[in-house]
Amino acid sequence: MKFNFPAAMGLQGDKIFYTACVPFRVLKRLLAFDEGNVLDRSQRKVDAGRANAISKYLVRNQKTFVLPALTGILEDPEIEFEEMEGHPAVGVLSISMDANIKLFDGQHRATGIIDAASKDPELAQNTITIQLFVGMTLKQRQQAFSDINSKSKQVSASLNMSYNHRDESVQILQDCINNVKSWQGKIDHERNAVTSKSDLLFSLKHATEACRILLELKRNEKPSEKIVGDVGSWFNAVGPCVGWEKESNPIENSIALTAAGLMTLARVGAEIRKQKRTDQGCGCFYKAAQTIIEIDWNRSNVFWIGNLTDETGKMIGNANAQNEAAQKILALINKKFTQG
Repeated sequence: MKFNFPAAMGLQGDKIFYTACVPFRVLKRLLAFDEGNVLDRSQRKVDAGRANAISKYLVRNQKTFVLPALTGILEDPEIEFEEMEGHPAVGVLSISMDANIKLFDGQHRATGIIDAASKDPELAQNTITIQLFVGMTLKQRQQAFSDINSKSKQVSASLNMSYNHRDESVQILQDCINNVKSWQGKIDHERNAVTSKSDLLFSLKHATEACRILLELKRNEKPSEKIVGDVGSWFNAVGPCVGWEKESNPIENSIALTAAGLMTLARVGAEIRKQKRTDQGCGCFYKAAQTIIEIDWNRSNVFWIGNLTDETGKMIGNANAQNEAAQKILALINKKFTQG
């Protein structure tokens, strides 16, 4: 009795490998998970939370999920590869029922697949590509794991937000961001932070976070149609007052050009919304912005010492610092409102 899979044979360096399409339902019987002492395996321990997230992803997106190939080693003295006539590298891979397959890339994906397939019979009919090397020692497997993972680069949150069409909350907030005049063409969708030499203002990650702060949303909370307009109303009122609409570096060393400054302004806007001054509509935001225009946003200004900067002018960007700066700005705004 053997497992038979359609497969292709290839060569990388001096190592032969087979690429096969394996049904989800077969993985549990096929794989031997690399466990034990760290030096006796070629894979990290399975993180249950990460594997569970993959399982949920498959169950929730049965028709649209995408999974990259698994990669591992095949140990089987009875391995056979029957080539297709006229196509020597394509054929059927036959392995014995007691063959030993250990992954050095994709162990969490495999664990998630096995869990999801056990919950849904339809999902179990899907297939995953698996790349199997033969004749690799433990040392070679460990090196392969190191080579694969040391060369990988994590995708930035900004780029992931730009491409993630499943997260409706992010998509709505991106529409809000597009309604801010001074941010048009000035949002970095690829990096998480904008450098001082860039012509861009903020990263999508920071702009999205500022919208959430302004609208007082929890992570992944979908904003209602009733409040989304406040993003454009507030930041469009603020933009000209802090120099965002000028072509290049409106204020040298401006706190308004930092992520911490952006979050501070979002916190100010959130407080104005909380005070329920909506009876004045956008005029409320405009009036508050007229106070903001009177503030010197250069980080050397003593106004920022003790909140967003220390005495040497070094930025302090944590939430507490942002809140303290926001309260200082709000004190000026409230004074303006009180005076009428």
